[in-house]
Amino acid sequence: MQPFYYGCSDKACKWLYGKNKDKAIIIKNGIETEKFCFNENIRKKKREELGIKECEFIIGHVGRFCVAKNHEYLIKIFNEYNKINNNSKLILIGDGELREKITKEIKKLHLEKKVLILGFRNDTNELLQAMDCFVFPSIYEGLPLSLIEAQAANLMILASNKITKMTDITGNIKFLDINQNSIEWAKRIPIKPLERFNQKLKIKEAGYDIKAICQELEKIYLK
Repeated sequence: MQPFYYGCSDKACKWLYGKNKDKAIIIKNGIETEKFCFNENIRKKKREELGIKECEFIIGHVGRFCVAKNHEYLIKIFNEYNKINNNSKLILIGDGELREKITKEIKKLHLEKKVLILGFRNDTNELLQAMDCFVFPSIYEGLPLSLIEAQAANLMILASNKITKMTDITGNIKFLDINQNSIEWAKRIPIKPLERFNQKLKIKEAGYDIKAICQELEKIYLK
């Protein structure tokens, strides 16, 4: 029987299958699109819950506290941005083995009142609404679902150039070199929030809606 090769992105297939990568079929990771679409009412509610003022600019990140996600570099970026825009905060959603190390780095830079570590959450879709910009400087990734979710929430995104360009389905992602000085990343983050739109159609047209993907997988299994 001919072997089957599946992966979530071009980079994932290359890593998984090497010379057989061209035989692989890409099955996209899907999201519940409706849950993540931008909602102004949810934005106001979550910011109130977190004690965030309407005038504060919120940078966000979702990911496990591990080497791959590059939190240490993210903290450096925010530290530089905070010098440009002192009316800002950073929200970190997730947990992991490097949380204590990153907490110490935050204290070292005297950013305790500026960085909110929220741990694992079941309301990430709503927390994305509260953010103004999403920064994702990973060292390596397959295809990060959190970037699809952030695009559904119509966030402006700065992402590592180590991430596949397949991720950019809305035109909202700017890919930057993680070997650059953190100051250069900070300079690319806006001072004021950009206008947000509903990106439901773009997410679905790009094939990342979970309902459509489930139907595709069903057809594969039935074969």
